[in-house]
Amino acid sequence: MDQVNNELCTRRAINDNTHAFVMSGGTRDAVKAMANHIEELQLARQWYGIDQIRMLVDAREAVGLPIRYLFEILSDYNRAYPDLEPPGLKLAFLRSPDTVILDIYHMMAELFDPPLSIQFFIDEDAAKRWLMKSD
Repeated sequence: MDQVNNELCTRRAINDNTHAFVMSGGTRDAVKAMANHIEELQLARQWYGIDQIRMLVDAREAVGLPIRYLFEILSDYNRAYPDLEPPGLKLAFLRSPDTVILDIYHMMAELFDPPLSIQFFIDEDAAKRWLMKSD
């Protein structure tokens, strides 16, 4: 399994189109570290040309992670370019029970182009089951 470490975010490839991101800080810098991992995937040609990317974001230790900023970064990094169509994103967000999830996050995800499928979980097994389920 491919694993890339950063002090604020660790990425592990589960398979060719499924990646786990473990956030160890609840800051914008942690989100930027995740963006760096996404950019590495893009440069390695493991992002575009794929129908769907599945992402498990484990933010249980990152209470206060700026979720809206995370959405902005995903939108910036998952856009169409000439001859490059972005994949659909399916994101299971594993959170601490102390993290407040606003209904607007689901509405924001639907505005993505292509739309972002997202669910928020406290239970890791439930998050993984949902993520790996065929749509």
